[in-house]
Amino acid sequence: MNRAKRLTAVLAIVYLLFLAWYDGWGQGTLSKAEVEAYLANFDQFAANGNAAADPAGIRRELEQFGLDDDGKEFFMLNLNTYQPSVGGGDARYNQDYAAYGRASLPLILSRAGHPIFFAQGIQSLFNPRYEEEPWQQVILVRYRSRRDFIAMVTSDAYLEIAGLRSAGIKFDEVFPTHAMFSVASPRLFIALLLAVIGLTIHFIWRGSRKS
Repeated sequence: MNRAKRLTAVLAIVYLLFLAWYDGWGQGTLSKAEVEAYLANFDQFAANGNAAADPAGIRRELEQFGLDDDGKEFFMLNLNTYQPSVGGGDARYNQDYAAYGRASLPLILSRAGHPIFFAQGIQSLFNPRYEEEPWQQVILVRYRSRRDFIAMVTSDAYLEIAGLRSAGIKFDEVFPTHAMFSVASPRLFIALLLAVIGLTIHFIWRGSRKS
């Protein structure tokens, strides 16, 4: 096998390893026992009086979300309006939620999740559902699976920062969605990046042979 073929094989293996991690090959769907095992940590957290309002409702929704697991990626849509920041400043910014965002991002990235879309609200139009205030920010986050999401939000690392989110949010809506059409995936980007790397190395080799 010549060098070009070996390089192609190595880059193909790298891409397959990326897909295996990014898509969670072999994860499987959650069983009821697994859901309850994840929620046990949340139960202990709530029993200590640390959970936000309505811990029973949150637990019930997480449990149902896990039991309905289809093993597919999903996109969490967050519609947020924030508490006023201490000392004033930008009304669309809250220090507590910003600290939560910085702390939660590594937890999301480590499970092959990542932000897709982040936008500031402008105003409400056409009979807004919430007349008190318009949504200040819209955040869309990709998660590899329901297993990853439930494992994250019931982990010690997440529960330690969950209070920051509660302190920063005035009111919100959070609901998972399945993409029917999306171009916001790194799969193609990674494939193109590896192709560029392969072509660059190939041309370097060609140049070295000519010299």
